[in-house]
Amino acid sequence: MNMERLRYLAAIAESRTFSEAAERLYTTQGNVSKQIQSLEKELGVVLVHRSGRGVSLTEAGQAVSVHARKILTEYTALWQTAASFSPSSRPAVRLCSIPVMAHYGIPEALAGFHSRCPRFRLEIHEQEAVEIPEELEKRRYDLAFTRTNQLDRELFEKLPFFQDRLAAVLPAGHPLAALPEIPLARLREEAFLQLGPSTNLFSTFQESCRQAGFEPDVAYTGTRMENILELVANGMGISLMMLHAASYTANPRIVIRPLAESIVSELSLIRLRHARHSPAARQFWEFFQEYRNASLTASAQSAHPRPGQ
Repeated sequence: MNMERLRYLAAIAESRTFSEAAERLYTTQGNVSKQIQSLEKELGVVLVHRSGRGVSLTEAGQAVSVHARKILTEYTALWQTAASFSPSSRPAVRLCSIPVMAHYGIPEALAGFHSRCPRFRLEIHEQEAVEIPEELEKRRYDLAFTRTNQLDRELFEKLPFFQDRLAAVLPAGHPLAALPEIPLARLREEAFLQLGPSTNLFSTFQESCRQAGFEPDVAYTGTRMENILELVANGMGISLMMLHAASYTANPRIVIRPLAESIVSELSLIRLRHARHSPAARQFWEFFQEYRNASLTASAQSAHPRPGQ
């Protein structure tokens, strides 16, 4: 049986006119009349009296409409029950992150939460760092993994979990590759291949060069670290990147050396400070706080780079 035809009959029983029933169902009077006629043909009985003053249910129509409403109620309950077992119906944690999740152990934290709290669903989106604060303010996401050196502490609170330092990425044969650390001023004549303004590191790069006494020659900007590493490997220039992130992918054709200056980038999980957060988002925040503390303890006992080092 067609459930929609039962809906039309129930609407007629409540409204007593084709026009009002059509309004309720967001359709036309002609379509209401047609669906009722189809139901009458299917059941083999007349369900409504039609007159110029409106419509009324026949005795059969009154009896059938009672069952129609019960069937529709049960049909709705059936769908609601089925939906409760659907993954999309679970409470969601809406997360966004800068693209270098893997470089800083973020997937391990996500997997830990997924294992411990399976009743919550993780919705994870990649976002460039400069866009993240606005996305959180607009409540498109609950939480975000991002760099937080320039974070507005009045608007956001943070759980720092990693500190990385700026390093020079050079072709393997570069004259400065033999140095254990490179003073930034010695790179003033180089062509720089950089992650662009949307990454939040570009302003750090520019300011660091200016503090070292020169305006950098930027030959390339982009958002994909792997492209820049390949350009460096092929001798197109050098780059300033975060040491741990740049070291994530081994490439024998490049050399990575920390700068003599200590220029540090902090990574944190952040959220709006004065917002009402969902139970799912609060659960993730509490989980990550515990996860971070355990990682910090492990990092103090091991030289292996992990979140919190």
